[in-house]
Amino acid sequence: MRLTSSPIAIALLAVMLASSMVGCNQQAPAETAGRQIDKAMERAANKVDQVAGVASVELKKEAAQAAEAINDTAITAKVKAALTSEPQLKTEQINVETLGGVVVLTGSAATQQSSERAQQVASAISGVKSVDNRIEVQGKG
Repeated sequence: MRLTSSPIAIALLAVMLASSMVGCNQQAPAETAGRQIDKAMERAANKVDQVAGVASVELKKEAAQAAEAINDTAITAKVKAALTSEPQLKTEQINVETLGGVVVLTGSAATQQSSERAQQVASAISGVKSVDNRIEVQGKG
C-alpha cells in the first residue's frame, strides 16, 4: 500500500490533529472535580466561621447572664444578713429578691419607720442599683 499526499488526506490529518489539540486544552474531569471540591470546602469553612462567631456571642451572653444571677444571689444574701442584724428589723417578716441589681422588698413591717429602715439598709449594700420597697405596714407609726 502506497501512501499518497493527496489534499484530502492532508486535510483529514489536519482535522484529526486539531481535534486532538482541542482535547488537550480541556481540563480533565478530575481537575474540575478537585476545583469544585476546593470551592465547596472554602464555602463550608466560611459557614463554620460564621456559626462559630454566632456561638461565641451566645456563649458570652449566657456567661453574662450567669454572672448576673450569681451577683443577684450574693446581693440577696447580703441584704438578708444586714436586715436580720438590725435590731429594729429582726422580728419583721421581710422577703428579699434581687433581679439585675434591683432589690425588691416584700412582706410586712410593724411600722412605717421599720419599712423605711429596711429600704435604707438594702440601699447601702454594695451592688444594689435600686430598692423597690413593697413592704406592707401593719401598724401606724
